[in-house]
Amino acid sequence: GLYRSIWRYTTFDDLVRIAKAVSVGSAIMVVLFTLLFRFKSFPRSVFIIDWFILTVFMTGSRVAARWFHELPSREEITGKRVIIAGTGALAEIISRQVRKSGTMRAIGYLDDRAEMAHRMIHGLEVLGPIAEVEEIARKHGADEIIAVNMDAGRIPQETRAHLAEAGIRIRAVSDPSEIPLELEDHGGERPCGERNVLVAGNGPLVEQASALFSTASNLAVVSNESGTLEGASRHAGMGGPRPVCFLGIENERVALRRVLELLRPEFIFADFALRDFDIENPDEAYLRTVMLPLEKLATEVARLPEAKLVVIERGVESVPGDAVGATELLVLDIFRRDVSRLAVVRLDREPGAGRWQEIFASLLHEAGGVFRVTQVEDGSGKFAATRCPLADSIPGSAHLWLELTRLLDDGNAASAMHVLSEMARISPVKEHV
Repeated sequence: GLYRSIWRYTTFDDLVRIAKAVSVGSAIMVVLFTLLFRFKSFPRSVFIIDWFILTVFMTGSRVAARWFHELPSREEITGKRVIIAGTGALAEIISRQVRKSGTMRAIGYLDDRAEMAHRMIHGLEVLGPIAEVEEIARKHGADEIIAVNMDAGRIPQETRAHLAEAGIRIRAVSDPSEIPLELEDHGGERPCGERNVLVAGNGPLVEQASALFSTASNLAVVSNESGTLEGASRHAGMGGPRPVCFLGIENERVALRRVLELLRPEFIFADFALRDFDIENPDEAYLRTVMLPLEKLATEVARLPEAKLVVIERGVESVPGDAVGATELLVLDIFRRDVSRLAVVRLDREPGAGRWQEIFASLLHEAGGVFRVTQVEDGSGKFAATRCPLADSIPGSAHLWLELTRLLDDGNAASAMHVLSEMARISPVKEHV
């Protein structure tokens, strides 16, 4: 398999495989020549020289190919000066991506261990401990601090404020698979820049709100789960706005309406998801965790004349497809007078943290409707959004889920049981709802 590998992605493991293959080949040649010619006409040094030349040229060609592809896009880089907080494996990946970016230049690392001070890693110096980040950043003229994992939380809030005043950004990176995208410059345009944003629900998007909407004027997070709000607060303070958090108002129409009137958000993102501990009865959990809160939120958002609602729709394997389709039908019915203010995003798979920005940057400029987000099959890892017909693939019995949601919301248990019986006749639905 040596010649099936792609040279530009050569790693140390590939070099070891080459050395093993050449060694095995040389050993076979030695045995054959011993049996056939008894080494009478061949000096033994020939085999050593042959092994050395083959190993050097086969490994050297692959290393050269990778080195060529990892060269910066310009010979002279005059981009942002970056300091990387941390010296572990993730910091090494970030350093490599910064070199390849062509828009940034790493100038050193930060590490709290005394024995690491002023040591060299890949040609870059460890400038000092994270506690002295402000002094080090000013001394070396840094434009940005890229903090690795939990190292970002060790930078005091006061220090962050001083760095922000000096125009030095702090950026947290936690997902190695998204590092290439997180370090990209998205053409200077960030989703919801200088706008008021509200994010509601309990899904991954809510916890990442501060990082995703780092240029929003004001950011609010609404959730019924305290753990989700704690996650949102942990992501705050890395160059983005600290969100105003509201707990337990998703199912309270009056409280939700007051929050919307107070904040006047221009973009509202709804990400309601089932947790593993919700799946004792998936039908009931989906109704109470996803459909009922979403119905209340969409109804109140529809009252705001200029606000746009973005609904993240995830297919749930343990829940009937009728219920997932009814969620889409629910919000479309609420916004039937002005569908341009609604975007329903169907996910085939979960994008990483860094991919949401490119998805929203394209969707928020589109007219409203239903969009399916899928990963592009070109190896780039990017996601693309395609518009779907409004009635595309919504199950025929979804209207029963919609009716059941509204009856439960109104507290009409008798009518809800009647609808539930009809649903059980059409498709298997659990009776605990």
